[in-house]
Amino acid sequence: MSRAPRRLLGVVLAGGRGRRLGGVDKPALVVGGATLLDTAVAALAGLPADEVVVAGPARGLRGATAVRFVREEPPHGGGVAGLAAALASLPPAAGWVVVLAADLPRVRPEHLAALVVAAADAAVDGALAVDGGGRDQPLLAVYDEAALRRAVPDPAHGAAWRQVTGSLRLARVPLGDACADVDDPPALAAARADAARLGGVTSPDLDAWLANVALQLGIEPPTPAEVRALLDMTRDVAHGVERVAAPLTAYLVGLAGGAGEEQLAAVQRALAGREPGSA
Repeated sequence: MSRAPRRLLGVVLAGGRGRRLGGVDKPALVVGGATLLDTAVAALAGLPADEVVVAGPARGLRGATAVRFVREEPPHGGGVAGLAAALASLPPAAGWVVVLAADLPRVRPEHLAALVVAAADAAVDGALAVDGGGRDQPLLAVYDEAALRRAVPDPAHGAAWRQVTGSLRLARVPLGDACADVDDPPALAAARADAARLGGVTSPDLDAWLANVALQLGIEPPTPAEVRALLDMTRDVAHGVERVAAPLTAYLVGLAGGAGEEQLAAVQRALAGREPGSA
């Protein structure tokens, strides 16, 4: 049994010291043309979250999403303390709290949407992501607000996440690479390599836009690989036929995809038979 839609509150935890990265301001690191904090905020905006609170020092943001910054006192009390400060800044309501670390370069709105769907089951207090190794990720999760407020220890300074999650009934959602954080130089290099491999096709703003359009249309948002394939196709059509053919071909591909795999395959065969520059 699922529950009715409720208020979505986004909390980004961005107060860490980045010790394993030499003490850099980790949320300000750039991966794929966006800071890690921009990526987190854009993922929440793409849900869309009704309000976004960042627990950490105030920083500049690229997007237009309204964000409020809060700090735990004293600073550097850990993620649970940051969460407690964020919750204390919000009036209680019957909503969901989407908790997101500010060091997840691959997280996108569709990942958060999957957690919200799993959390809507009335038998649980929320849903958290599970990485490729089967490990729970409490900093990529959706929690029932009332249950979360009860579970956060007081004092929260220095508290471990198991003190929060231990009393909660949580669904598990495998999210694979979306759980991969940037904790050290090799992880940062891998995240930047992944972004470069995708050719800069996607960005937090574009991902949020596509997720919102897909939500309005009642369909799944495209994966980065699908975005890349579509853009490659429209580029080839624009160069091989004429520019106006590119959006029209994309439209036809969309119609064919909706009509079924056989029609989509026919479009792909037609495109394969038209080499760029042929008459």
